[in-house]
Amino acid sequence: MLFSTLVLMFFVTNLTAQIKVWNNNKTTVGWANQAPSEQFNVNGSMYLVPNGTTLSGGFYFDNYNNTNANGTYNEPILRPLFAKSMWLGNSQFELYRVFATEMYLSNGVIVTSDRNLKTNIRLWNGSALDKVMKLNVYRYDMDASKYENVPEEKMAEVTEASKNKIGFMAQELQDQFPEVVKSIPGTENVGVDYNMMVPVLLEAIKEQQLLIEQLQAKLEALENK
Repeated sequence: MLFSTLVLMFFVTNLTAQIKVWNNNKTTVGWANQAPSEQFNVNGSMYLVPNGTTLSGGFYFDNYNNTNANGTYNEPILRPLFAKSMWLGNSQFELYRVFATEMYLSNGVIVTSDRNLKTNIRLWNGSALDKVMKLNVYRYDMDASKYENVPEEKMAEVTEASKNKIGFMAQELQDQFPEVVKSIPGTENVGVDYNMMVPVLLEAIKEQQLLIEQLQAKLEALENK
């Protein structure tokens, strides 16, 4: 028993041990030559099979070999064992906020809009067209120098991806449609809920169509005199 204990202590304290508890009570899995700052640190890929799933339902924390103009480098990636086989939250356990630079979606974005989930419902009143006519559409580049914590090897890629955008200025939208402008937590900046602009633009089109029909009616009346 004593011998077994000594052998175990040797392996968890040896610098080349695969599992090591350091003097600061931090633990590493995989080869490491110094104590981590995190409580638990895994060096290398990690495959997890959540409780109740089969071996076909696990997911990886892995390295992704990304390539840009500066060469190839590793980035962390969260991926399922098979394509399209993992959820990120569900209807009962939704993520509250997600921050990302870009999102690529192969099957669209679904925004909850069921009548059963709404209250204080009332029809739009007032002119959407008048407000829309006061808006400007801009072409612009995002200022990549304002992004925080961008690795040096990714700055060129991020800067290039930040060019040639089309959109509104949030401050101008706030004057006409304050409901669609939201503060970004942790910053002094504001963002736009572009989904909320879709029904507003639809109302503006309907108003414009009504004006067109009224003008057509007047023109036809003049032609029939």
